[in-house]
Amino acid sequence: MHIEQASRSRGAEPNRWLVAWHIRNLGQRPLQILSGRLPHSRFRCEEREFGPIPKLLPNESAELVFSVACGELPGTIVENAFIILRLLWLEEQWRAFVRLRVTFDELSGPLSITEVITAHKTGFSK
Repeated sequence: MHIEQASRSRGAEPNRWLVAWHIRNLGQRPLQILSGRLPHSRFRCEEREFGPIPKLLPNESAELVFSVACGELPGTIVENAFIILRLLWLEEQWRAFVRLRVTFDELSGPLSITEVITAHKTGFSK
C-alpha cells in the first residue's frame, strides 16, 4: 500500500482542514477500506466509516478525504501523527498504521509526509 497527501483545503469551521490522501494498492490481491481515523491530539479526525466500501484491485487507487482538526502556527512540525485504516484483505480484517510527519505552512495549512506504513491482522495479539 502506498499513501500520500493529495490536497488540502480550509474546512467550514475554524481550525478544520479537508485533507485528501491518494491510496494505492501495491499488493497482488484486492483490499477494501472499511474505516479510517487520525488519533493525534494535534492532527485529529474521529473514525469515519466508508460506504460504499472502496474496493481496490491490484494497482488501483482511491482518494480518501478527512475533516482534520488542527490549528498549529506556521512552521510547526507534528511528529508521529497517524492515519489508522481498518481494512478487509483476504477475507480478514487488518489495521494499517500510516505514520505521518506534518508541517504547517505559512497559511497554517497541513502538509504531511508518509514516513512508514505497517499492517497487522486484527486480533493478532490474542
